[in-house]
Amino acid sequence: KIRFATQGYKYLPFAKKWFSFKFEYDEGLLNDKRYVDDAHLHHKSLYGKFRITSSLDFIGGFEHYAMWGGHSPKYGELPGWEDYWRYVFALPGDEDFPETDQINCSGNQLGSYQFDISKRFENFEIDFYISHPWEDKSGLQCYNWRDNLLGVYVHMNYEKPLISDIVYEFTNTRQQSINDPIYYFDESSGQWIMKEFDNYFNHGVYQSGFTYRQQLMASPLFFPVKIDNGMAMGLESNRKLSQHIGMKGYFGAKLAWKGMLTTIKHLGTYSLPYPEEVKQLSGLFELTYNKPEFPVYLGISLAADATNAAGDNLGLQFTIGKQW
Repeated sequence: KIRFATQGYKYLPFAKKWFSFKFEYDEGLLNDKRYVDDAHLHHKSLYGKFRITSSLDFIGGFEHYAMWGGHSPKYGELPGWEDYWRYVFALPGDEDFPETDQINCSGNQLGSYQFDISKRFENFEIDFYISHPWEDKSGLQCYNWRDNLLGVYVHMNYEKPLISDIVYEFTNTRQQSINDPIYYFDESSGQWIMKEFDNYFNHGVYQSGFTYRQQLMASPLFFPVKIDNGMAMGLESNRKLSQHIGMKGYFGAKLAWKGMLTTIKHLGTYSLPYPEEVKQLSGLFELTYNKPEFPVYLGISLAADATNAAGDNLGLQFTIGKQW
């Protein structure tokens, strides 16, 4: 991957008191074993930070990804650098593209809108944020307005308090631009037809989906990745409801702690729904002992997953480390 980016937020000369921005623009090559060989991954982001008051900030921005080019076993060599700007600006493809890319837009396009509002008080800071995903024009136009990651983060401005940080996140991806009913009656054909849905992180041409080396390049709460002959073939489930809470702090000056708890309910996809909901509860608790005059720091972590599907997990980790 090659990336061009600002180093954090930068102020404009005429707006130093109230506005700053940051951006990224990069191109990568997906060199793993995948359905479309040698596919590229374009990414860009742009964020603006507005200082409303001396203690209140608002951030708005977007993330955009485009998977493009490569060699497909079904379509052969896909359009490449000669059509680069079609991919960058999410334009429809011409006659050299697969038919679906001509109807919609070229390549595998996806991204998110990002919004954050933060307030600083004397003894703590609080952030409210939202991440809204999109995969096509319906998502860009917020037909999937119910699907979001909503979060709140609190940081305490004390010296090693019992609880120094708290985060809570709620994620829903069940709608995917579909409103009830899922099917409609087509009078021209006389058949019931399923409405078009977003199908997050999956794609009809780039059938490995938004994965790299058999792992999803997004939230780890989306799973599992389908594997066929050692090759990723997209997500088995992208319709989920999840809640996550994390906290950390200190038991005195030398003992730090961290705890996390996540609940997930997976429904499969609209085209292949699960016969019953797959539920999972995951947790982690960690302790770290760090005394300045002691030569190393010591840590222990315990994590577990419990699910109504196969694959319960239990993990234990010991850490010995040294910082200079």
